[in-house]
Amino acid sequence: MADTTLGAGAYFGEMALMNDAPRTATIVAKTDVTLLCLSREAFQNVLGPLKEVMDHNGNMRLLDTVFLFQAGLTMKEKEMVYKSFQFEVAKKGQAIVNEGEKGNKFYILKSGKCDVITQAQGKTSELVKGRHFGEFALMDDIPRMATIMPTEDCELLTLDREQFAKIITLKDMKKKLDEAKANMLVENERKAASHVTNYAFDELKQLAVLGSGTFGRVTLVQHKKTKVTYALKAMLKSEIVAHKQQKNVMNEKNCMITCNNTFVLRLFQTFKDNYKLYLLLEFVQGGELFSVLHPAHPPHGVDGVPDRAARFYAAGVLIGLSYLHNERNIAYRDMKPENCLIDNKGYPKLVDFGFAKVISSKSYTLCGTPEYLAPELVLGRGHNKAVDYWAFGVMVYEMQSGYSPFSDQNSMDQVAICKNIVKGNLRFEPSFNPDCRDLVKKLLSRDVQARLGNLKNGTDDIKNHKWFSKVDWRAYNKREIAAPFIPKIDSAVDTSHFDPYATDDHELDRSYKDKTDWAKDF
Repeated sequence: MADTTLGAGAYFGEMALMNDAPRTATIVAKTDVTLLCLSREAFQNVLGPLKEVMDHNGNMRLLDTVFLFQAGLTMKEKEMVYKSFQFEVAKKGQAIVNEGEKGNKFYILKSGKCDVITQAQGKTSELVKGRHFGEFALMDDIPRMATIMPTEDCELLTLDREQFAKIITLKDMKKKLDEAKANMLVENERKAASHVTNYAFDELKQLAVLGSGTFGRVTLVQHKKTKVTYALKAMLKSEIVAHKQQKNVMNEKNCMITCNNTFVLRLFQTFKDNYKLYLLLEFVQGGELFSVLHPAHPPHGVDGVPDRAARFYAAGVLIGLSYLHNERNIAYRDMKPENCLIDNKGYPKLVDFGFAKVISSKSYTLCGTPEYLAPELVLGRGHNKAVDYWAFGVMVYEMQSGYSPFSDQNSMDQVAICKNIVKGNLRFEPSFNPDCRDLVKKLLSRDVQARLGNLKNGTDDIKNHKWFSKVDWRAYNKREIAAPFIPKIDSAVDTSHFDPYATDDHELDRSYKDKTDWAKDF
């Protein structure tokens, strides 16, 4: 007899993705059914062997929590450290290390529990799965500060000093540690000073209008005392409500306030009054990337930029995108040249988070700019952060070609654009760089699971593509690479790279009342 009945949406056989274990039940179709099947081979092509991937990712994340391994180790060195770990078992009641003895081994607790015991204080804490101890024994014969006693059988990953020294020169490592400690103090001070301000609104002086939109405008302001300049984005509450954009505006604020990355526009502070919401933003003076790709008078009569310049701008956008996805779990959802500003050293920076959202599984909101929409967005099938890789591919194509791959050249009809996206017909000019062509094809995969960036190595797969092989990512992060174009900026209040706007204010709807208090947490 049947034990249970499976309906639409149910699944079975997931353990077959991990091993060759025999089926534990017989599945008999009671009616005609349609099945979606995934083979172990296809699964491993995308994610790799599941257990191996989970163990590797978990252990690499553990390494990133250990201060010793944060001190300037490259990803390659971290991988070598990870591969050098040995597996050990410790029995309940048998001490792993003893207080006072000299140590030369570092431990990660893979499973089980241990007590941390000192002679002076007795039991001080408990170690559980994922915790580590003894990392500085890899550097010196430092006496153990406590006894580690298993309270149940434990599995451990261990690394001794001799093996560690084969990977890392200990003298250099000590120097890196000292530098890392000093840099950490400086960075913490810098973040505290630069990422958040605590101004009163009347301390800001308006100097010029930088842009205007449906909800309000962006003005250049200067803090009266410090003379530091900012961009102040003002949004009319009445217009936000009229366009039903309350949730998007709150998402924009909540996403931006958590971000602190060189290639992502920074939000320093928010204000609000009865009629407006305000975002105090970093002032980026070089204008839009769009103007670089589509100048008023193209030097060769066509839009776009040379291959080297395209790679330069794409690298900065990719670093910003990688930060949003990997560090903040944010889907950007509005990638386009108009949403990238050029800073004073010529580097790109992602701006405008009106459609940004933290996505843990799927979202079904239709949002973005038509020419950059991924097929799953157009078809309403639900989407995740992979839509950003598609849009990134569209933008890389536009950098090389001077136009987007799915545009309607005749009338810019949005329906025609969407049909082009769903059909997915890509055409490349003969002059298109072959390596870049390969990258674009892999980014513009209609199969989300096969799309570059959405595979097991994430954005690293894009960074490691042949087209980016000439990029020194460490130097780029430090902005040490000469940009193809450096905007001419005369002063901290220079607005010459922005179109002039009249300084008169948007008309306020003074009848507006915030009945639901939707912006109380802004």
